[in-house]
Amino acid sequence: MSAPTRASTFIASEHEQTHGLVQAHYRQVHRKPTLADRLQTQIQRYATAATATGALADPRRLTQPGEGDTGNAALSGLNQTAGFTLTQCPDDGRKECLRADGSGWIIVQKKDCALTSADHCWFDKKTCSDGTETLEPNWTDPASTKPFALETNADWLAQTVRRP
Repeated sequence: MSAPTRASTFIASEHEQTHGLVQAHYRQVHRKPTLADRLQTQIQRYATAATATGALADPRRLTQPGEGDTGNAALSGLNQTAGFTLTQCPDDGRKECLRADGSGWIIVQKKDCALTSADHCWFDKKTCSDGTETLEPNWTDPASTKPFALETNADWLAQTVRRP
């Protein structure tokens, strides 16, 4: 058997690289979606449907920033997003302001999070600067009794978009 030529070495190398890319693409396309993938897809579907139909007007929104989210947890912004006035939700230190239908706002507290820091990324990362996906168990656990739990909020959203 003769020594490999430059051309045969190049072809073999190109074949290995192409085979590796095809395998990686196959794994990506055929991998089982993670919980985060499925949640993101569902949230996007609800948001798209709600936006298209106008189903989530101001008084039918539920906002849930973390207490460490300095931009989105400010009372004036929360009230504006949820459609409240300062009379309805005064600046008295409260951590939630909800209507009878469940709409309004809840500030997720660090003490209520098992793994995350209650910053802007509280539900899917330990901190926003963390590159690793870490879903907050008190958000994802179907048995969670926290007011920000995913199951509770998905039920609320489903009922809200169906309401006239």
